[in-house]
Amino acid sequence: MPPELLREELTEVCTAMDIFSLGCNGLLVLSGQLPWSEFSRAAHIVLNLYQGKSPARPSVRPVDDQHWKFLESCWSEVHDRPSASTAFLAFYSFLTSLAT
Repeated sequence: MPPELLREELTEVCTAMDIFSLGCNGLLVLSGQLPWSEFSRAAHIVLNLYQGKSPARPSVRPVDDQHWKFLESCWSEVHDRPSASTAFLAFYSFLTSLAT
């Protein structure tokens, strides 16, 4: 859940919320870990979300700097998140680099 929903800053769903979720799913795919997996209680996760904190960078299966930077941009403030087309191009670039 994007933090702006918890803080009731936005009342309507927008693409930026999907981009936040994309970053969470990207972390899972790249690291094998759920976002905020360092917390054992849901209340800690909700508090961190409310405060606008990003998930911790995993150390067990690290995410490289380029991909981490993109994930962090997905978790930035709602007006600073990448557009859907920018996110698509980032994923396309990543996938094509795997093919070579």
